[in-house]
Order: sequence, then structure tokens, then C-alpha cells
Amino acid sequence: MLSVELHKLVTGEKENFGPRISFRLAQNVLQSGNDIVAVYSAGLWRTQTNSFLVFTITAGVNLTYSNGKAKSLSHGPFDKLFVLDGTIHAGERDGIILARFDEQTGNWLCVTDRTRWQNIDFANASS
Repeated sequence: MLSVELHKLVTGEKENFGPRISFRLAQNVLQSGNDIVAVYSAGLWRTQTNSFLVFTITAGVNLTYSNGKAKSLSHGPFDKLFVLDGTIHAGERDGIILARFDEQTGNWLCVTDRTRWQNIDFANASS
């Protein structure tokens, strides 16, 4: 099971979602199943009640890129992923950059192979 934690870096305020089986970034929308967790816009993740700068997923996570029925190979496992300013990082503070969100096209750019994807699925590495 995975959990997402959204953070306000200045105040330290947090909001948690989970545990859930999986999460998906569908373009700029972070969701779990049919539930919308947050929407990314202008550098912030906005929930129904607040705005956050970063979100993290910990506890052994794999990610897979997808466009409709087309899917990438699974990447990971990663002990920690964090998303800051539209960029997905693996690891701590200056972690490896995995993908960047392009607000103009609504796609995620996989940094390693320069492919563009509409969705990113996050799943527990042990499942």
C-alpha cells in the first residue's frame, strides 16, 4: 500500500492520503481510483482545502508511464519519490530526476529516454 504526503515547506503543514493500492498522475491530476487527490497548476498541488509545494510517496514504489493502452516498462523500486515544481525526483533532496511535466502539452517527459506520456502510475513495489 502507498501513501501520498503533501507538504508546505515554509510552515511544515502536511496532508496525507492513503494507504491506497495505487496513485496515478493523469496529466496534472493526482488521483487514486476515481478520487482526485490534488491538481497541479502554477507550481502548486491544490487539494479541496489547501495548496502545497511538494508531495512525496515512500515505501518502495514503482512507476510506469502510459498513453492509453501503451505502457512503458516499470521503473524502480524507489524508496522515496517526490514531486516538486512539476519534476519527479527519486531519492532525497537532490534526487535523480525521472520526469518533468510540460504544462503547455499536458504531458510528462521521461528524462531518461525523452519520451512523452499522459499518465504516470505509482504502485507498491512489493505487489
